[in-house]
Amino acid sequence: MTTPIRQAVFFSDLHVGCSMALCPPPEVVELTLDGAGSYTPSPFQMKIWGFWEEAWTKWLPSVVGDEPWVLVFNGDILEGRHHNAITQWTQNLSMQERACVQTIRWGIEQAAEQITKAGGKYPRPSAIYMVRGTEAHVGNCAENEESIGEKLGAIPTDRGIYSR
Repeated sequence: MTTPIRQAVFFSDLHVGCSMALCPPPEVVELTLDGAGSYTPSPFQMKIWGFWEEAWTKWLPSVVGDEPWVLVFNGDILEGRHHNAITQWTQNLSMQERACVQTIRWGIEQAAEQITKAGGKYPRPSAIYMVRGTEAHVGNCAENEESIGEKLGAIPTDRGIYSR
């Protein structure tokens, strides 16, 4: 008999790609731009990153304990291109996706390391689920969240769709 999953950790509205939202520092993800430039997070984004880091390295390991857990991303994971906005650090959605996937993988690795150090039995999520956000942020039919869900190994529907 398998241990039932009674814990779900939710992250919502990451908006990776916005200059006023979650953005990894260069030592986590090299944010290379079109034209060979690079983007460095602002002091405000570094403050947000500090909260992100604390969530994965302190809070999450303290709450999952010895129970299996699932990870749910609850929509608008990217900033995307929308409403003539000019706040994105890049309009290139593949670069936003790459930064998002690497940022999430970094978080999972950090949590796993801390949970393992504490002797936890379940250092990694038993499953990842991707919930679709709004078309304005993640594309028609949530194609960006679909792509990210597949790259992260999210549980697909019975029809092979990685976002719900």
